[in-house]
Amino acid sequence: MARGGNQVIPRRDSWLPGAPNPWLHRRDEHWRYDPGHIAAVLREIPNAEIDLPETPLRPLSPTANKRSGVLIPLYVGNAGDTRLLLTRRDGRLRDHSGEVAFPGGRIDPGETPTEAALREAFEETALPQHRVKVIGQLDPLTTIVSSAAITPVVGFIDGQLPQLTANPGEVDRIFDVSLHELTHPECYREEIWEFSDGTFPIWFFEVEDDTIWGATGRMIRRLLDLVLLTDP
Repeated sequence: MARGGNQVIPRRDSWLPGAPNPWLHRRDEHWRYDPGHIAAVLREIPNAEIDLPETPLRPLSPTANKRSGVLIPLYVGNAGDTRLLLTRRDGRLRDHSGEVAFPGGRIDPGETPTEAALREAFEETALPQHRVKVIGQLDPLTTIVSSAAITPVVGFIDGQLPQLTANPGEVDRIFDVSLHELTHPECYREEIWEFSDGTFPIWFFEVEDDTIWGATGRMIRRLLDLVLLTDP
């Protein structure tokens, strides 16, 4: 299958190439993908200033009327590589149809972002909640189109990957990709798009038969920055 697939990207009329791959000098240091290192990095986020290059994201809107929790599910594959679980949204959905996404959705009254992320992951993929060990959260962010506020929750799936089932009408496909693959020079690129309130970087990951971008691409970019550019 071709890298990037046949997803149609609603690219702006005016855009510029962005910065080059920031992880080339670190992508083959495989210890950085180790679950222990990833967990240690995420534990430090609330308590320490991590010295990373500027990664501009659209600020969290205080007026966002939708608040969601999404799960960034990681697991160790049979080859010992750390892999990321993703879904392709059903093409009939009203919002973000056919796009690659992490499982997740709106936070119900009385729920925490973690509870919502785990519940939605089970509803969308049948991933048992008790099999996920939550190790931390990434910075909340706002989607560019809908201004929905998203809290990314990172968790490792305990043991072997369980049997997963795509929820008809919500999920078209469940697939995974290694963190190491996401840093490949032919996989990652940055573009600068202009919006009414300024210019913003848009990050793309062209994997086998799909393109990851938008809010999902921003979350992956942040995760890889933390994992690969943070020293113990």
